[in-house]
Amino acid sequence: MTFPLGETITLLTRTVSGADSFGDDVYTSSSSTVRGAFAPAGSVENVQGQDTVIDQASVYLPAGTVVNAVDRVIVRGQTYDVDCDAKAWGPSPLSGWSPGVVLRLRKAAG
Repeated sequence: MTFPLGETITLLTRTVSGADSFGDDVYTSSSSTVRGAFAPAGSVENVQGQDTVIDQASVYLPAGTVVNAVDRVIVRGQTYDVDCDAKAWGPSPLSGWSPGVVLRLRKAAG
């Protein structure tokens, strides 16, 4: 599926470039853009010693778009973490059509 009338979505592909002094991964990012569809899903508020709001959303991208769970996405000026590996739909057993890829996103604040 292509989204000629969709909005521009920036993919921040992150790769491990080394480790910090604690042995934790350090990432570098490269960016690319793709046309897709954004679907906000709501938010959740956690109150366990701190007030944290987690916004959730989904984006629908063209078939073949490669995104991993460590990547990030910028949509409408907001940066989201990818919450899972990309899930590809299809191909259809009747026509061979592949409708696209869906990503679950989250953004924590607080």
